[in-house]
Amino acid sequence: MRKKRDDHLKKALMRPSALALAVEARRRVETFQFDKARANAARAVALAPSAPDGYLALAWVLTMSGEGEEAVRQMEFAMRLQPHYPWSYSGSSGKRAKPSRMTLFRSQ
Repeated sequence: MRKKRDDHLKKALMRPSALALAVEARRRVETFQFDKARANAARAVALAPSAPDGYLALAWVLTMSGEGEEAVRQMEFAMRLQPHYPWSYSGSSGKRAKPSRMTLFRSQ
């Protein structure tokens, strides 16, 4: 399954869209390449600042690299852009952020 995803992602990154960069950022997190993941997420945000995907990817990178408070801010911003995206809000920034702030994501 990952091989297929990686093949499609490689093709998508030839002419990168914000969504492709966001997916690549999450893939980089899987291999603990946090600097590259953050750079991809930042590029996704720059390409499509009004879409939540880049902010969601950035929140995931920040969560997994131990920056929970900033992850919550990015997630909250993504939620303001698109309030009805609950499947990713619940899983993208809950691991290391403060539990009291995370109730926001569970209620969506």
